[in-house]
Amino acid sequence: MRTPGTLAVAGAIAIAGIGWTGCSSQAGETPDATASAERAAPSEVTVIGLDYAFGGPRALPPGPTSIAFENRGEVDHEMILVLLKQGVTLDQVLEGVAAGADPDEFTEGGAAILIVGPGQTADSRVQVDLLPGRTYALVCNLQDEPDAPPHTALGMVAALEISDQ
Repeated sequence: MRTPGTLAVAGAIAIAGIGWTGCSSQAGETPDATASAERAAPSEVTVIGLDYAFGGPRALPPGPTSIAFENRGEVDHEMILVLLKQGVTLDQVLEGVAAGADPDEFTEGGAAILIVGPGQTADSRVQVDLLPGRTYALVCNLQDEPDAPPHTALGMVAALEISDQ
């Protein structure tokens, strides 16, 4: 369980890349104007946290995407975004974890997390290059009380399908 003190820092925690977009250059290089012009601006998407579900799109196009997280619920929520292994469905993950499997058996790369209190929008966004034809999971593992079930057990989990285009 995360405590209110932990949740006061509502922001993004990036854990090992899942296709992060960013900038880099070698010393002495100048950006190529043509290449910069050809890069598409990231799509902007908002995921809504409700008590106890995720609202927002269930399918997105591939490519650079900026994801905001807005909590319209009455309790703290987090949005964990994780890439599922090729061919793995969210139902397979849920069934496997319920049977005692390690969630890492079904995912690849790292995860991104935004944590936010009730009625708030996270100050940060997840910047990700969504992979075509893949599935990402949205998960909230928070608990309202130490002995309460995690929000995932209450239904706060969703699949985000990325088109092949």
